Amino acid sequence: MSLQIWGLALALALGLEACATTRYKEVRSPPESDGEQASFPSVDTTVVSEAQALEAKVQSLELRLIEFEAQLRTLLDQQDSANGAVMGRFSALADEILELRRQIQGAAMLPLKTAAGAGQGPAASTLHSKGVNVLYDRALQAFDLQDYAGAKRLFAQILEQEPQGQLADNAQYWLGECAYAVEDYTGGLDAFKRVFGFAETEKDDDAQLKLGYCYFKLGDAESALIEFKRLTVDYPQSEYLQRAEEQIRRIRAAKASRP
Repeated sequence: MSLQIWGLALALALGLEACATTRYKEVRSPPESDGEQASFPSVDTTVVSEAQALEAKVQSLELRLIEFEAQLRTLLDQQDSANGAVMGRFSALADEILELRRQIQGAAMLPLKTAAGAGQGPAASTLHSKGVNVLYDRALQAFDLQDYAGAKRLFAQILEQEPQGQLADNAQYWLGECAYAVEDYTGGLDAFKRVFGFAETEKDDDAQLKLGYCYFKLGDAESALIEFKRLTVDYPQSEYLQRAEEQIRRIRAAKASRP
């Protein structure tokens, strides 16, 4: 069985590994106003229909993916008594899951191409945003399955498609989480610092907390202390305030215990 299949199996068997922080105020597209809805009749209705069909296709593929993953988990539970037939089905399911993920990613990109061909009107913009939202959901799912390389690729794709879009700051933040998850703390520092370049971001205190963790993991306790203290000063209402204060106490206690 290939390393890729075993890697997927391991991710499903272990489940979601807890992150150092939680998803915080995830930005979603705002509801369409009456004015936006009224503008749709002026756009080719075929474009809208195609986008709706693609969205339905993605949902159908997602349901199949969930079903296959459930079957794969069942086979993993039976692995102690696995015989050739079970292992053969295991391999086939893993291949089907990988193929479904490729199909879902491909379907997610089609609305972007459709929107680009439909002009620059309100409907085209809405369809483009839907395509980016689908990519963002796929990226989060990849991260949850510990496919950090895949998640990183999708988050980077979002930034390339919409560098100043509503999900750009979130995508930038999760690039930092992808780096942190694979112990690339220097890369994590760079990614988290870039979050502050988005003026309206709601990921600022999340990124601030992770800067402290990155420095701490790199063995730079002084810089970690500065970043944790900065969170308590700049974001006194943050849900991460207690965690930052706890890290400050630990670092200071460690310094005090040194001879």
